[in-house]
Amino acid sequence: MPRVLTRTNTTFFYRPIALLVQFAVCIAAFAGSSLAAAQPSVLVEACNGLKNAAKKAQCLKQAGVTRSSGNEATSMSTNSKVEAVAPFTLNVAVTACETVMKGLVKRHAEAVEDTTESTDQVFAVTWPGIDGKAANHCSVDRQTRRIVSIGKGERTLSGEKLAKALAEAEATTKILDEIKAGNYGSFVQQAKTALTAEFKDPSSAQYRVLFLSGEAMPVLCGEVNAKNSYGAYVGFRRFYATGKPLLNSVEKGTSDFVFEQMWPSMCGEKKAAIDNA
Repeated sequence: MPRVLTRTNTTFFYRPIALLVQFAVCIAAFAGSSLAAAQPSVLVEACNGLKNAAKKAQCLKQAGVTRSSGNEATSMSTNSKVEAVAPFTLNVAVTACETVMKGLVKRHAEAVEDTTESTDQVFAVTWPGIDGKAANHCSVDRQTRRIVSIGKGERTLSGEKLAKALAEAEATTKILDEIKAGNYGSFVQQAKTALTAEFKDPSSAQYRVLFLSGEAMPVLCGEVNAKNSYGAYVGFRRFYATGKPLLNSVEKGTSDFVFEQMWPSMCGEKKAAIDNA
């Protein structure tokens, strides 16, 4: 079923604070204590708006609210302690999503709430597809303000898969920051480990002519030599390694068409020379 995208426009009607308080308290008395427990922040905000100290204190008392040592009004509910937090808005959700979906930062203004997916617990956001591409979407928990799902089109990551993806994204960001600062050690070690994972004897690997390539995705390029199953070195061959399992390759002894096609795009631009150790 196609998603219906709408942007909620809220109109605020201003009324005297005293009338708002009286109305809220009357409703609470009629419905019992459940409303006060469900919407304590509304009552607190209304009471705090009173300028007269005596009326404010009476209002807070009627609303079932007390003052903490820090002179801030809090709920007396035995179930939980209420803390004042900023309203959860579309902007809040979009900003949270953009911490992971960085490519959408420039499209911040295009994001809209997906009312077909939003619930009392989750705020769903979507970015319309452009140039025939699928729409991006992201959902954020209203209470914890943490991302609970991200995706594009019919593809969605959530749960353990999302946690793994976020951890990898965080690790990649850290690596990129280190490289930008001129610290290549962590990335080089990660790339070498991924490259030699299926070598017969990873510890025997020797390197030369190492250099860093790539922009958004760093690539370690150079030549590697290692022992085969007979314990003999096979000779130096070109390689590229990104640290990702599927993006590492060593040139085969014979003509390697695929490697030759990949080499210019992976290692065509030398960014920095790397120590061969």
